[in-house]
Amino acid sequence: MFRMKTFVLVFILCAGTAATAQAQIRFWDTTGVPICTADQWQREPEAVSDGADGAIVAWEDLRISASQPTIFAGRVTVDGDLPWQQDGILIADAASGQSLESVVSDGAGGAIIAYVNRSLGNGRDVFLQRVSEDGSILWPSGGVVVCDQPEDQQSLAVVADGQGGAYVVWQDERGGDWDIYAQRVDAEGNILWTDDGVLVSGQPDDQRNPAAALNPYGGLYIAWYDKRTENDIYAQYLGEDGTILWQEDYPLAVVEGLQLVPRAISFADSSACFVWLDARGMDGTSSVYAQVLNPQGVPFFGGGFQLSTSSAPQTGLTLTEDNRGGALIVWTDFRKGTGEGDIFYRRIESDGTIAGSDFGDPLCAISGMQQSPQIIADPAGGAFAVWEDQRNGNDYDLFMNRLSPEGTTKYEEWNLNTALPLIKEDLNQSGPRIVSSGLGAAIIVWYDGRIQDGLADIYAQRVGYAPWLASDDIVDFGLLNPGESAMDTMTFTNIGTVPLEVDNNIRRVRAQDADPGDNSHIDFTVESFFPEDFTLQPDSSFDVVVSFSPQDGGLFAAELHIRSNAPVDPHRVRYEGIGYDPQIETRNTYSLGTVKMKSKLDTMLEESIRNVGFGDLIIER
Repeated sequence: MFRMKTFVLVFILCAGTAATAQAQIRFWDTTGVPICTADQWQREPEAVSDGADGAIVAWEDLRISASQPTIFAGRVTVDGDLPWQQDGILIADAASGQSLESVVSDGAGGAIIAYVNRSLGNGRDVFLQRVSEDGSILWPSGGVVVCDQPEDQQSLAVVADGQGGAYVVWQDERGGDWDIYAQRVDAEGNILWTDDGVLVSGQPDDQRNPAAALNPYGGLYIAWYDKRTENDIYAQYLGEDGTILWQEDYPLAVVEGLQLVPRAISFADSSACFVWLDARGMDGTSSVYAQVLNPQGVPFFGGGFQLSTSSAPQTGLTLTEDNRGGALIVWTDFRKGTGEGDIFYRRIESDGTIAGSDFGDPLCAISGMQQSPQIIADPAGGAFAVWEDQRNGNDYDLFMNRLSPEGTTKYEEWNLNTALPLIKEDLNQSGPRIVSSGLGAAIIVWYDGRIQDGLADIYAQRVGYAPWLASDDIVDFGLLNPGESAMDTMTFTNIGTVPLEVDNNIRRVRAQDADPGDNSHIDFTVESFFPEDFTLQPDSSFDVVVSFSPQDGGLFAAELHIRSNAPVDPHRVRYEGIGYDPQIETRNTYSLGTVKMKSKLDTMLEESIRNVGFGDLIIER
């Protein structure tokens, strides 16, 4: 058997303790950077990374005409500077007005902006414009005409093609009801497929609200809401040349009840993830469903996978790549009742594994309405989510939360199901959009009515999480004979977004409840020691070598404490080891009692030999 020395360890505070820090960092003015404060209303912003940890932002703008919006765009750098023209540059200003649809990266520091012209007497038409990193307009004035057929074209899904151009998918009324069309435009603004687009699906009745995802190895996945029988979701796959590659549209969700609002992203293995709202068996309410398809149209889940088994309605569905080959999905959930929307999420791993609770896991479950969530992954492996929040009972503010690389949260300051405020100004802050901004950081853009709701402006903020030491939690040296020694190197990394100030006073500490004279923790020794305090840059690491040399048998434990200005301070690593020292114990006298002549006594001698040391005792016959 084993005796155990148990140590509950504490840190002995020393002079010069590093100050703790807030986990959320707002890099710019806490009230946000005003991207545009021109006259009239600026609204409906869209944003994309500029490739240098900043963002390019486009929005609808009523400064020219108080009734017909035009399209403007601006750029905000990682430092919060605005290198383009004050209040943005003009992208499109047709007299009939424009509706902004999407902004995607051109892969060269600029962006492709997609919008619909409200052409007078000829329905709505699809246009694109490309802007460079310095704000230069690269394609013809007024934009490239993607489709100007009679009747309406609208509800665009736009995806960068990875070669400086873009794929555009839309719903089109030229055939009398709504059908799905697609087009590809190259980096120079040339139309690459059939004029006015390739017909993706023209089945009877309406096909509407397309979503699209690029296969990084070539091809385009498209999903849409379809009424050929009732309210269903179908999908199709196009080649790079616009060829329809599946013989028939794939029925993502063809079941009783309403299915709508498809969303799509690609996975790293060339498959694509689709999510939608689905009312099958839900008494008129909707739940979140998912499916994964490969380029051959083979599904991963039979009939789709229900991401939340909550019987309450779910709305506001959106998703993002998780930078690990999978997807993160967020939505608003009304399980607490009407007017009590909470933000929930789930992760789909790259192998199709669904992580988290069957009901979804909360990012925010505080009272009041939370809605319109957005989510983005960052290169550190985590993710940021942001949403409109009416917890004050009056107007909407913006709140946010952060997920760790494991799809949960390790940061108490971020997630006690309450989240942290991004911006709390007078009146409404609405329509957040979020883009990655380097390691562990994001830029959020919104329209802001702090002056007057009817004259909203465009604002932005860059948010990161504090310097953060990451390492393994425990080191087990296993069994060592007394007098032997073993070493282990532990790597510590700053996974935050700002430099980390590390104290050179690295400690190994003993048990809080140990006797004052018990020095068993000194069986662990810090072999490497820093001569002075130092600064650890984001994504940088340092090593600490610790040795274990048991002096006798037993189970030993100690903690390594490293002081820094991280929110969790000190950073703790537990070290364990066993001194291998088995010891044999036998009884000196055995009594078998009194036995008559020529009789037998059937007696079991229990525990005649015992191991009272540490480690297995090997007995040879």
